[in-house]
Amino acid sequence: MSTPRLKLFVHKDNIIKLRCPNCLEKKEIPASVLKNKYKLKGRCRCGAFIEADIEYRRSYRKETNLAGYYSYDLEELERVKMLNGEIIVNLKLKNCNIINISTYGLRLKNLIPHEIKVDDVFHLIFQLSSGTVIENKIIVRNVHDDQAGCEFIDGYGTDIGLLI
Repeated sequence: MSTPRLKLFVHKDNIIKLRCPNCLEKKEIPASVLKNKYKLKGRCRCGAFIEADIEYRRSYRKETNLAGYYSYDLEELERVKMLNGEIIVNLKLKNCNIINISTYGLRLKNLIPHEIKVDDVFHLIFQLSSGTVIENKIIVRNVHDDQAGCEFIDGYGTDIGLLI
């Protein structure tokens, strides 16, 4: 009989709390031991094999599909105009889809080739399904192929909190 794959979270104190699904024994593991790995495999003292996915996020991320535009230049971003609920942009602006969002950040998918790197800072504008336009400064925390995980620098608005 196989044990279900667990989902474990790194807590604020940088500790992962694990409980064996077989014998319910608890164990605390420092996240630093895993060195940013996202999978954990091991065996409990009772002999049960444990597999887990490690979540480093601080909060829930909601899956979305929102059109967005980012630019390293704030003046260029200000050329973005709203017209009939659609975002109209200068062709020089790079564009993306916001594929998930949380109160701390978001993941965007580039729709065109990009040169985004970790620690890049840029301005982003997108529109929630409610019609509210969100404009924020973000920093890139990770990049995988055509996607970038980003953190809000200027905090988030209550509209994002309500969306989630």
